[in-house]
Amino acid sequence: MYQTVIEKYAKKGWLKYGIRSFNSMDRLWAALLLQRDYINSRESSVGIVNPMMPKVDGGKNEFGLRGNLRAKNNFLKAFSALLPRWRDLIETVVLENCELDISTLRNATSLKNAKKELSAALDCLVLYYISREEKQADDEKCFR
Repeated sequence: MYQTVIEKYAKKGWLKYGIRSFNSMDRLWAALLLQRDYINSRESSVGIVNPMMPKVDGGKNEFGLRGNLRAKNNFLKAFSALLPRWRDLIETVVLENCELDISTLRNATSLKNAKKELSAALDCLVLYYISREEKQADDEKCFR
């Protein structure tokens, strides 16, 4: 059983096109990172503390505002790294978790082009996430 549409497409071999340095698992990794940041950026975790209410032990001490802002910032940077023509495709498949309408892709060449476009968009995300990780590693070296 598939959890997401992008996992289903990866299993069917839709993500094998694109840059030869990356495989379908790399593309799936980037899509799931984008999806995670999108979901985390939409969570509401900030509330108003009522000082008149009694406090109960075991509650969460921080409200997670910093985490939501970080996730929103990560999502917006990654999404803006995509070309505008790919944003609708990624929004449909990865963020909204909806399948592409295959009835509009009438012939085999249109379907193959859709697979190539999806793989190319995910290649762009893989490059973004790899460069982000390298930048974080370089920043950590500076503070050692």
